[in-house]
Amino acid sequence: MDINPNTPAHTLIVPKKHTLDITSIDNDTLLKIVDVAKLLSKRYEEILKIDGFSLSQNNGICQEVKHFHMHLIPRYKKKINMSVEEVYKKITER
Repeated sequence: MDINPNTPAHTLIVPKKHTLDITSIDNDTLLKIVDVAKLLSKRYEEILKIDGFSLSQNNGICQEVKHFHMHLIPRYKKKINMSVEEVYKKITER
């Protein structure tokens, strides 16, 4: 979970292996990251009833953290207020 989320359940998907950005990540790792994004988005749709989501990944001067990562940002029709702790508890209850 992102510690400063744009929306409840804003999640960072970060590979363990260091890679700077999209130009240097290997395809196998990138595919695993996309698979995790698919899995999480489906789980968030089921549990949190999200209405959509955005995937975001920054490179170069707009890359604040110099380690490849992807943002999964849930979108909601109605604004909801849930803390990171509340979201985590809800998605890990099962």
